[in-house]
Amino acid sequence: MTRPLFLLTLLTACPTPKSDDTADTAACAPSGDLVPAGVYGGTHYQLTVAADGSAELLGDCSRATVAQATVASGAVHWDLTWQSGYGLPVQDTASIEYIDVTLDGTLCGSALDATLTFPDASTADIHVVLGADADLYYCD
Repeated sequence: MTRPLFLLTLLTACPTPKSDDTADTAACAPSGDLVPAGVYGGTHYQLTVAADGSAELLGDCSRATVAQATVASGAVHWDLTWQSGYGLPVQDTASIEYIDVTLDGTLCGSALDATLTFPDASTADIHVVLGADADLYYCD
């Protein structure tokens, strides 16, 4: 049985860790300069990328947006507008606080692995895969 060439290419194109535990992001470069459109799911996160390149990242009781989900040689760096408490009933929308968060990571094949960095320097890791279901805990 022969395997499709694109599958073999995808499997061999993803990086293997180097001795310093960094990946060769150039090996993961998708075609184009935007993350492919679709819904990416993972534990605690769902990333939805529209055809125009805009994206929304839903997390447990949070929501973040980016105007353009760009990728360069497999590397992603986005400045997000983050809204904590997303999904909670809010009586006064003027009291909603938005913060700037950065996302840095790698897109390899259909998987995005990244770290979110918040203004207080705390971080959160995300792993989402195109077409996978998201496991989110919604606010009540």
